Amino acid sequence: MNVAVAWGCVLVSRPRLGAAHHEQPVTVWNFKAPSWWPPPDFASKEHKAGVSHQWLYVKTTDSSSREFETHGISAGLPFRSLRSVWAYAWELDGSDAVAVVEPQSEYATSPFLDGMPLPSVLQHGDLKNTLLPVAPIWLGFLANTLLYAALAWCMLFAPGEARRWRRRKRGACQKCGYDLKRIAGVCPECGRGRTGAR
Repeated sequence: MNVAVAWGCVLVSRPRLGAAHHEQPVTVWNFKAPSWWPPPDFASKEHKAGVSHQWLYVKTTDSSSREFETHGISAGLPFRSLRSVWAYAWELDGSDAVAVVEPQSEYATSPFLDGMPLPSVLQHGDLKNTLLPVAPIWLGFLANTLLYAALAWCMLFAPGEARRWRRRKRGACQKCGYDLKRIAGVCPECGRGRTGAR
């Protein structure tokens, strides 16, 4: 249930990559970055129903014009319970064209994926390059699980418990609803006693 809700939140909210909302300076990455990555310059955050999206970025000043980015998504309702991180390094060549740094190069790590890619049929528009979160946020995962279990219990068993309580309160048989106010002992309709014994 947790996974279905979190993935549904991602698909419905369509978090935007690089959304420049609430920019703020930061000094640490949102995943275990390689030691050679410089610290990020800034982060922007976007919050929608059930989804928090964080984008961190740094551009190096050396001649290679390398840039490093991460996109982190945490999702779930009412608490965030799953997360994913997509991180990559890339550089501009002489013609200003973007080239992803190859995994074999000394600047390699890219891309770092901590999530499950969307099926290709869904990879369009705001969902392009979005990862479905799979890494648990344990506190939120546990809280959501307990909440969903309580809601499921209420939907499955609460109506029957409420019906039995109402029948008991008005002096009727808890099983069939027959009026037992003038009858002692066993219900003549279904054979159930007032205490539940047949």
